[in-house]
Amino acid sequence: MKYVYTDQNLLHTPQKYTYSQFGGDSFIENYFLSRSSLLERKYTKIKAFDLSKLELNIVRKVSVLLSDIDENENYFFLNLIPSKCPKVPLLVQDLQYSFPNQATIDSLELLDSLLINILSDIDSPSLNKQIHIWVSALVQRFEVTKKLWSQYLPGFRKGHGECHKLVLYQYFSLILAILHYESSDLQYLSTLLKVNDLLLSLDYGKLDSEKGITCWGLAVVLEIFSVKKLQSN
Repeated sequence: MKYVYTDQNLLHTPQKYTYSQFGGDSFIENYFLSRSSLLERKYTKIKAFDLSKLELNIVRKVSVLLSDIDENENYFFLNLIPSKCPKVPLLVQDLQYSFPNQATIDSLELLDSLLINILSDIDSPSLNKQIHIWVSALVQRFEVTKKLWSQYLPGFRKGHGECHKLVLYQYFSLILAILHYESSDLQYLSTLLKVNDLLLSLDYGKLDSEKGITCWGLAVVLEIFSVKKLQSN
């Protein structure tokens, strides 16, 4: 069974995934082949010296999470992660919004704040609770529309502004990938697969003007190894 969910631009034509059939081992194999082929065509191998502080911390986090993976068996995917990445501390910040938001919220500011706090590994139960509340709310909103909006109105029920900002989906993908790999929460993985389908369905040759996250493909790498772990259980 062919992996068909990246065959068209999902920002223009969202995939509803209604009554999607599971095709067994052949479907999983085609999923792996599709992911590796699309990463090879659409994701440029990154170099540490090209990265921002945030991106360096993303790379280090992914490297730690995948430190026990067999390099020989999974060379292609692990080769996408720079082997030498300097440690650069992030300026940790409190979450800028409380849920539900009382005023219109800027999605990029929210996602940036969430990702920075996730990467900081702060041992704070109250902060972790806030992070998961917000991510669950974002999951719910995305699952309804298969889009992320540049703003959300008070109460976090209705999106506003643009829904074609590439960087929003890249942030969200990385957040979901890290949280799932650490928690094994299957809802995060389910949404992550859909967000990455969207990212991999795009023609990156036409998105040169978009300022995104250079290492966005590492979220796809984490997703792949998450699926591999599930497959081996």
